[in-house]
Amino acid sequence: MEKLTGEDRILIIADRELDITWALNPEEKAYIELKGTDAAFFNPVRAWEAIRDGLDEKKVGDETILGYLCEKYTYSYPEQKEPSAEGWYSPKLEQFIRQIVYYGGGQGDGLLEMINIIEAPQDDSLFKVPADYQ
Repeated sequence: MEKLTGEDRILIIADRELDITWALNPEEKAYIELKGTDAAFFNPVRAWEAIRDGLDEKKVGDETILGYLCEKYTYSYPEQKEPSAEGWYSPKLEQFIRQIVYYGGGQGDGLLEMINIIEAPQDDSLFKVPADYQ
């Protein structure tokens, strides 16, 4: 994952199995390692998982998103009638490929969507911090 806007360029390596995220600064050849939800600031997938924590989950059906059959879920606080978030989970990819958070209060909504999905084996080196980073 790569941040392409703004002054600072940040690269993200996320190992879902180990639940570790590394945020790399290529200009300084430096990185930080974050575990679990501590990575939420740098890893949007982890951030959206943290948003769902503590919310009631309800499966509301199945939909095809970007060609993948997905299980659709809504997430709400116990006292709310309307959902605070929705998510479309692909069992094939073992990943949410679309998530919407309803912020309310005129703030608009947040959308995270995986696009340009290419299913292919990945080289293990993609999940390691380069040797010349400190």
